Amino acid sequence: MTLRREQVLELLIERFISDPRPVSSLELSEPLRVSSATVRNDFALLEEMGLLRQPHTSAGRVPTREAYRAYAHKFIPPKTLPILQLERLENTLSRVDGEARFRFAAQLASSMSGYAVVTSLAPRDAPLQAVLLSALNDGRVLCVAVMGSGVTRQFTVDIGLKPTRETLEQLESDLRCEISVSKMPERLRSLETSATSPTRQRVLRALRESWGAVAPNLSFSSGATPVLGEPESHDVDFLRSVLELLEHPASPAALPGGMNLAVDEPSGVSSVTMAFKSSLGIASLSILGPTRMRYSQAISVAKAVSDALV
Repeated sequence: MTLRREQVLELLIERFISDPRPVSSLELSEPLRVSSATVRNDFALLEEMGLLRQPHTSAGRVPTREAYRAYAHKFIPPKTLPILQLERLENTLSRVDGEARFRFAAQLASSMSGYAVVTSLAPRDAPLQAVLLSALNDGRVLCVAVMGSGVTRQFTVDIGLKPTRETLEQLESDLRCEISVSKMPERLRSLETSATSPTRQRVLRALRESWGAVAPNLSFSSGATPVLGEPESHDVDFLRSVLELLEHPASPAALPGGMNLAVDEPSGVSSVTMAFKSSLGIASLSILGPTRMRYSQAISVAKAVSDALV
């Protein structure tokens, strides 16, 4: 492709991102300092290459999925954000610890990019410091798992009766050992098998069956409102796809490391995703928007925020 046709394509895409209506040859002829006829010829060749299409006769042109893909990849590696933005990002995230950093990161990335953002975390297999048990009045037991990373998880189990404080303290003591989160179900099963008290057995069985709540994949989303302001939000399939990706993001462990771009996949949705390792586990940050996404800004923000979370 000639340099001028690359310029025609890039300028047309940027015009369409700013204003989603077909772009005419006249709009591009002046900034490119060529005639409208020359631009129309370039349009025709770019159409043959599958990079432009004409919505209807006598209309201007709009970019295709292939054009957006080529355009988006021009911004990898991303440009560094301005120093003031980076300092503000670092200062904000330095005030919070643990998983709260991922919640704040989603909010910051959405504000900086102008799109919806979801951060996800697949916690690493952390060592357990303690398992704390408290009897509630309705036949349930509250369990708080304290991990070596400082992260805590709590959940309740229903055993249908109120165990004594002595029983729970003995269980806490038995569960206080050098063990990782993933190995605890084996420990619980072993103690359950050897237990002679029915109440003790009930508590241990309930803890074992609910232990999956201790290390689930976590996700935090922000910025659905800006997406509703996009013209594409009138498309029900587009909205459904965005909400689905926000509510059910892919597990970070299933993503290849580094930058991942998905253009118009699915239903007019594009995503910029960074997968990376943090001190808490394998993580990801995804910026979601229409195919008309401002890729340069989105890619730079995704890189900067994920770097701050490492």
